[in-house]
Amino acid sequence: MPNRRKRSRVRGSYDGILVVRGREWPVQTRDISLKGALISAAVLPPLREECRLRIALADAIGLEIEGIIVRVGTDDAAMNFTGMDEESYAHLSTMVRLRMQNADMLDREELAEPFE
Repeated sequence: MPNRRKRSRVRGSYDGILVVRGREWPVQTRDISLKGALISAAVLPPLREECRLRIALADAIGLEIEGIIVRVGTDDAAMNFTGMDEESYAHLSTMVRLRMQNADMLDREELAEPFE
């Protein structure tokens, strides 16, 4: 089966908080891209739910990303990102770039619409 992904994803284990309908619970990313993340948690979010992912990077620095749950497996869930502020995008781009083998590829991806 061909890879239909438009964004490169990288392995990255980041602790975060997922917020769905005002309820918060801890999650951990398994991989992440400019477009989404694969997350694992003790309790997985429902399919097609709008959500927000928060990842703290340092004191008062972190990501706040809006998204939707597009797949729920037995031990993980996939989240597509639908929006984030410029600061979160800059941090996310740096996180992905540092883990990529070919960072030039990310430059090309960033020229495309962010959430197409």
